[in-house]
Amino acid sequence: MASIFPMELFGSHLNVRPGVFIGYWKKEEANNIYSFTLYPRALDISGSDEPDVWRWSWSESDPRIEVEVAELLVGHDLVVNGIFEMSHLTPGKKYEIFYMLYFKNPPAFEPRFSVTLQLPKGKPIVTERPLKIGPEGRAVVEGGEFVASADGQVKFSLANPDHLEWKKGLTIVGVSIRKSRLDAVV
Repeated sequence: MASIFPMELFGSHLNVRPGVFIGYWKKEEANNIYSFTLYPRALDISGSDEPDVWRWSWSESDPRIEVEVAELLVGHDLVVNGIFEMSHLTPGKKYEIFYMLYFKNPPAFEPRFSVTLQLPKGKPIVTERPLKIGPEGRAVVEGGEFVASADGQVKFSLANPDHLEWKKGLTIVGVSIRKSRLDAVV
């Protein structure tokens, strides 16, 4: 995984210029390699149907499109699950997953998250990752790397089960599945 804070994820995650916005996810193509952003409504977020725990609102990042984001209102367990069809990706190319978050009041410490990645016919790979906080409350958690196959699903999750108040105000912006910077054809 790249060790720098990937600002370009936030700079373009709501930009419709080269990409195609499809329902709850967006597809971009560069050199015949597809990258995707899954927005919060495409994800399974624990407790997201509880209005005293999560607030759904329209993102104001780009007035040209409407995308809902989910803001955590209280210190609550955080579990975000996603599934994506490998057939949308370029087989043999290496991809990386990033969870894009935003904090109104970023924590003064570096919280850690449990991330899980499961490929078709594979066992779940669970690792612990730090939250990388960048400018203006933007934050990223790296979700892992994988080589795309022609079919099947990639499953991924982000979890922090404590009920501590530092998560209050955390907003889930989306999940980026993009070509790895360290791509190698396998």
